[in-house]
Amino acid sequence: QHRPLERMAKACLKAQKRRRRSRVKEVETVCRSSAFAADLFDSADQDLSCEHRISIEVDSLLDWYEAVGQLADTFSQDRQPGETFLLVPVRRNRPVPMLAMRYIFNLWPEPHPEGLDSLSEPHPDQLATAFDKAQLALQAISGICCLPEEQQDHEMVQDVADTANSELEAAYEGLCQLPDDPVVDWLRSVIGGLSMHVQSECDGTATESGFAAQVALSLTSDEVTECSALVLYAKCIALEWEIDPVAATRLLPDDDD
Repeated sequence: QHRPLERMAKACLKAQKRRRRSRVKEVETVCRSSAFAADLFDSADQDLSCEHRISIEVDSLLDWYEAVGQLADTFSQDRQPGETFLLVPVRRNRPVPMLAMRYIFNLWPEPHPEGLDSLSEPHPDQLATAFDKAQLALQAISGICCLPEEQQDHEMVQDVADTANSELEAAYEGLCQLPDDPVVDWLRSVIGGLSMHVQSECDGTATESGFAAQVALSLTSDEVTECSALVLYAKCIALEWEIDPVAATRLLPDDDD
């Protein structure tokens, strides 16, 4: 008496597989027709959802956010229910997982995601990691400075502040231990400038929005703030430095910028 149900279940599974195969071909077509060198390298079924994993070759990591934004806009026009996209930058045929992003309804950072085994060995990212740890620690300190004084004095908040200060010190020390280089020197100066910005927040003398508030605004809206743009720019240059130090130096801003 269960055979009709079994046949129906099998028919539904077959239909679902056909739709998935058809959708994969559609995604491949979108990738091939995009203005950037996009390639669907995997599509993984996850229960009721499906994740399409796409690599995008760029000539410079500074082009990454334009490329990923354009591709996400294209997918937004006919995104299927339960469908997600993992977008990974590639430079010189090797991935840069630190800048990977996931698109569902919006684009979100997804650094070092799983599921990249079929790609080549990734580029190193030690310099960018040191910079990222420092700026994330500064974000934490900035966020604490936004709290009312009675909350800042709470034991748990103080523990977070102490951890952030220790991580900032360790990350900056790691940057200082690297050999002198135009890119490394510039990254140190960026962290120094952001530290002064956050210090002014803590002192109550800041004339601009807080560092953490600016980053949060960029993540939750289409607005790109000065601080968030600087962090993304610096991270891209740090990653480029480990691919091509000479090219990365040419990407540094002029002294007048």
